[in-house]
Amino acid sequence: MRPLEKLATVHKAAAVEPAPVEVEEILVLQHSHLDVGYTHAQPIVWQLQKEFIDEAIEWLEATSELPEAARPKWTCEVTEPLKRWLDDASDDSVERFRQLHRSGRIGVAALRWHINACVDRRGLERLLAGKREIEDLLETELRVACQHDVNGVPWPLADVLLDAGVDFFTMAVNPHLGRAVQPRPGMFRWQAPSGRHLRVFNGSAYTMFDQAFFAWEDSVERMDDGWARLARRLGEIGYPFPFVYLTSTCSPALWDNSPPNPFVPGLVQRWNESGRLPTIRHATMDDLRERAMEVPDHKLPVLRGDWTDYWSLGCGSSRTPSTRTSSTPRMGRSTCTTSTRSATGTQLTTIRKRRRSSFSRARLPTKGTSSHPSP
Repeated sequence: MRPLEKLATVHKAAAVEPAPVEVEEILVLQHSHLDVGYTHAQPIVWQLQKEFIDEAIEWLEATSELPEAARPKWTCEVTEPLKRWLDDASDDSVERFRQLHRSGRIGVAALRWHINACVDRRGLERLLAGKREIEDLLETELRVACQHDVNGVPWPLADVLLDAGVDFFTMAVNPHLGRAVQPRPGMFRWQAPSGRHLRVFNGSAYTMFDQAFFAWEDSVERMDDGWARLARRLGEIGYPFPFVYLTSTCSPALWDNSPPNPFVPGLVQRWNESGRLPTIRHATMDDLRERAMEVPDHKLPVLRGDWTDYWSLGCGSSRTPSTRTSSTPRMGRSTCTTSTRSATGTQLTTIRKRRRSSFSRARLPTKGTSSHPSP
């Protein structure tokens, strides 16, 4: 399989050469980056992720009176924590989540977890498991998918996403142990094996709002310094879009598996009220998609081929432990029925879920050793 970037020149003539433009706004996406097996033992990670959703709901409700641009939003970057939260959440909590989603303050991306490039077609299709149930619950379509902190995904994922109704894909690669596909940051159309095209925003590494703007220093003056450096870099590469997209976790306290960061909204509000430019506003991936889709197809390069992962550290290195884990007898399954009701009390939908216990649910390996849980 030929690498994605080496085929970029095939369609180079079809795209307009990028020209730098003035950045009008910075979109900041707040999320908890799921990294199973990195910061805590798996049962603890799953419990924390569920608690973060509860905290996000309370936080968003408590900040509803802030100016619109500074009003925080929250994104569930993958669906597995959300699905586990829905198993245990009360009807009232589910309805509060739905209301925040309807108002555009909670976003949900379509894939279950983050992967590397060693996943087969069956594994890729399992990444979309549960998408339809979440869409029914939220009465919407999940049109955006993302991958954070990995360096590549298999080429067939483009077709799998398009088949599932996803038309926008964002990547925030880990650049430290691999070469990132170019343009970055930037957008391109990824030609799938079927010949169809998936629009891709090839973004900066996750948490780059925190890092580039020194968010933990709580200083708009330091933000000025950070923006000056970032603006120079964007000019050097001919960044052609009037918006910048960056993400934020609760760094440096917790980069991965982190709760909402309560300090960012106040920092964004002070920046905007000072009259500094560009304007900063909180966004979900749906907001990013809305901006990105304003760019005509003919202004984007077309890339075709496999998005090679240069950073699959340890793939196959834990074969014996993984085999022993997989051969451990599974604990019993449980079935529950969750009903959600509208504000008027009318039953909207009933979702029947078959879930495994916390120890027998998807057993994700430690960082870098495999691609997806055993079935």
